[in-house]
Amino acid sequence: MSEFTSILLDPTGILDFFRERGLPEPGYQNYTDRTVFSLKEGPHAARGDLILELHRKFPPALLRSGNVPWVENLVKQLIDRKAMISTAESCTGGGIGALLTEIPGSSRIYWGGCITYSNEAKVRLLGVPEDVLLERGAVSRETVSIMAKQIASVGKTQWAIAVSGIAGPTGGTAEKPVGTVYIALVGPEGYMRVEKIFFRGTRQEIRKKAACLSLLLLESAVCREFDIDIEGLNVYI
Repeated sequence: MSEFTSILLDPTGILDFFRERGLPEPGYQNYTDRTVFSLKEGPHAARGDLILELHRKFPPALLRSGNVPWVENLVKQLIDRKAMISTAESCTGGGIGALLTEIPGSSRIYWGGCITYSNEAKVRLLGVPEDVLLERGAVSRETVSIMAKQIASVGKTQWAIAVSGIAGPTGGTAEKPVGTVYIALVGPEGYMRVEKIFFRGTRQEIRKKAACLSLLLLESAVCREFDIDIEGLNVYI
């Protein structure tokens, strides 16, 4: 039986791919961090061109051959590098830390995190200046950059992730609609990446997607096996 793993992708999009070609729909199982599809035995299951077509359609960061426990693999990569990570979370409310701590042995790489949901918490716990929050907002490039740098400094970790966004269903504006999320990643030798993305879905889906994408950005930076084009991802998530 052939298997492939999707991350962040709506299973409906994968199933439509098979329906449009008149092929039997694959079975699938949802995990916290991924969905694993299984091609049923039959003529199409052995068609390598089908899998190749799937990989051409979807970004490599989001679709992988086999059953890939990618967060577990990321934890192993960090352990091998003796690298620690810390997190500063707002809209995800600890979701990134939860994904990491599901993996046995993650205490070797996860220092801990800070859930700074309110502006007051961002100021008092992470030292985000009040004028930044007033002028740029809690959901901004400037705020998550400071959050990431501060938690890395507090934890003395090589890597740090910070996230802040509007998960909805209320709170959105014309400039920052529901689904707007900023993610900051800091790393060794001055590495910093800050991304803005628009997620579709329910409040729960937006929060889950933000947590997963945060770790995908970390995986990309640590393992360097693929790059993540945020603008291109907006088509799919």
